[in-house]
Amino acid sequence: MKDLEHYIAAADVDLNEDLPLFRALSSPRSVTKVWRHGLSYIRAREIIKDGFRDTTDVPSISLHSLRAGGATTTANAGIADRLFKRHGR
Repeated sequence: MKDLEHYIAAADVDLNEDLPLFRALSSPRSVTKVWRHGLSYIRAREIIKDGFRDTTDVPSISLHSLRAGGATTTANAGIADRLFKRHGR
């Protein structure tokens, strides 16, 4: 959880805003300007594949795999559907 808290502080994300948590930056190495729109599908896929590069067969990883797996894990943990569906906005 500390990584998420660090990201929120560094990106100056206001959790009370109805905006995507993970948003595009004005430049790849900048946190001075966070855009109001979310990451593109392609950029999110690049980040995920780069993160898993040393741990698994990267071509088999997709964003949908993570979304479906996250939803299954959440449901198995007993979280109400209405709570985790809200995160999809």
